[in-house]
This record gives sequence, structure tokens and C-alpha cells, in this order.
Amino acid sequence: MSQATTLPRLLLSSFAALALLLGTPVAASAAGAPSAALAAAAPSADTTVTWSVRPADTAQGRDRPNYAYDLPPGGTVGDALYVANRSPTPITLTVYAADGFLTEDGALDILAGGVASTDLGSWVQVETTEVTLDSGASAEVPFTIAVPADASPGDYAAGVVASMLVTAENGTITERRLGSRVHLRVQGDLAPALTVNDVTVDYHGTANPVEAGSATVTYTLTNTGNTRLDPTVDVALGGPFGLASVSAADDAPELLPGSSLQRTVEVASVVPLGLLSADVTATSQVGLAHPRRRGAVEPRPADVDRVGRHGRDAVDRAGDPRRARRIRRLAHRRRPPP
Repeated sequence: MSQATTLPRLLLSSFAALALLLGTPVAASAAGAPSAALAAAAPSADTTVTWSVRPADTAQGRDRPNYAYDLPPGGTVGDALYVANRSPTPITLTVYAADGFLTEDGALDILAGGVASTDLGSWVQVETTEVTLDSGASAEVPFTIAVPADASPGDYAAGVVASMLVTAENGTITERRLGSRVHLRVQGDLAPALTVNDVTVDYHGTANPVEAGSATVTYTLTNTGNTRLDPTVDVALGGPFGLASVSAADDAPELLPGSSLQRTVEVASVVPLGLLSADVTATSQVGLAHPRRRGAVEPRPADVDRVGRHGRDAVDRAGDPRRARRIRRLAHRRRPPP
């Protein structure tokens, strides 16, 4: 279980707990400008309030780390969020759902309370948006997901959270929230795709002009398809004709459809051969929509593009849409004279 505490000095503990529950780091607070009524109800920063949340044990599953569903357009599913008050006094929490997105460092976050969702977060209907719990009490808050009949196939992410507003000594009101992420695959044609762009390479030499140095490779990785992808990225550097080639792997985070991240990779033992080329290759498998349910989509490779020094050169190997094409982008950098 995860816990959240309103004491400012315990804020980092709240961040860690939420990251543990959601599986990936998710921001645990969001500053906002609540209404006067909400501000008046917010506890002060010197009040200790602790609660925990997790997916409830329902017909959809038990002991789950998060929510995962596989539904057709127009489909519905019911589930619940388990909330427990671990404070010595009663607490009142607001329960809501919101769209998920990736932060600049690749962490999963959800929209702040009061910000309108347009995708999965807006498809979640929480039965009770406010719950009051006595000390030591718990409750299951039911919710229903109704997929629009015209929803596009692919993967969607959101979160269901229980939140509270906390007032700091300076009057700043912060939203503290704990929740569980929601992954939904809308059935239909899957179109996994990745692109690699904006590759640059910078060589860092040493005082000895013939001694191997290092290089920094920066690139942008974009999920242009409609499925979640967990990329495997290899970065290779070498001189003309691939001489003295060295490589490094980049542990890129999972990418939501439409998300883009700028990545930086440090490569050691780079021989100074004048012209240095960086070759970035990214591949990915599309995982099961719901690993514990029958009829889930089988893993398949992601479609990717090959990009060379003369521009984009799309290659479809053997014309098989289930086989991965390689994403490559070449960058060249001459080693600066000693």
C-alpha cells in the first residue's frame, strides 16, 4: 500500500509512495487556485493526515499493481478504488480520474485536479467524488469506464486518485494526491510506430590527441503510433567506414502514443579518427493489452523508419507489417583539431 502525508517535511515520502503504487514516478502534488470554499476546508500544513489507496479486489482482479483493460469501442467496465484512512482523525478526500501524460524526464503524470480531460480520464465516471472516512476506516469507491463508440483503437493512460488540499503557512494551497494508473487498450487495428530525429554528437577529447575520448549523443524519440512502446535503443559511434566502432545502450522509458522525449547518451572509449558518425537505432515490442485476460493482443514489433545521412529512406523488410523496420538516424561530427 501507499501512503500520503500532508506534512511538508514528509512530501518526499509521499512522492516515493505514489511512484511505488503507480509503478512509474508520478507527481504527488499540483499547485492550483481552488475556490474559497475549498481553501477554507483545506487542513493546515502542521496537521498530520495519512491515507493509502490501491485497486480494490473486484471481479476485474485481485492484488493488482494498477488497472488494465481491453475493451471494444462502446464497451464498458466497472471497478473500484480502495481508500483507507490511516490518520488519527477523520478525513475527507476527493476522488477523480484524469488523463495521463509523460513528463520531460519520461515519468507518468496525470492532469491536475480541475483541468479537463479529453481522453480516458473523461471516460471514467466515479460514483462518489467525495468520501469521508473515520480514523482507521476504509471504503471502496466504484467507478465505471465507458468507451465512446467512435473511440480510435490503441492505448490510453489515465489515473484514478484520492486527493486533499493542504494549506501551507504562507497561504499556498497544494493538492496532495495518491492514486493508481489506468491503462486501456481500445480494440481495433494497432499501428505501432517510432521515429528517431534530431540526432547530434559532440566529441570530448583529452589532452593527448591520440588518446580515446568520449562523446555525447542527443536524439529525440517519438511514439508516432497508437500503442504503448518500451523502446530498446542502441547508439553506435565510429569513424569513416565504421572504423573503431563503439556502442552504448539507452534505457529509454515507456512511451505513450503521441509522446516524445529528448534523450542524451554518453559513450566512452571513442577513438579520435577525424570524422565521427553516430548511429541511433530504436526497436520495440508491443506488449499484451491485459496479460491476465484471454483474448489479449499478442506481442508484435513496432514499425520504425530508417533514416540515413541523405535523408529519410523508409524500408519495409519483406513487406511484412509484423516485422520491425529499424529506426536509424546518422549524425556526423568532425573531431576538433588538437
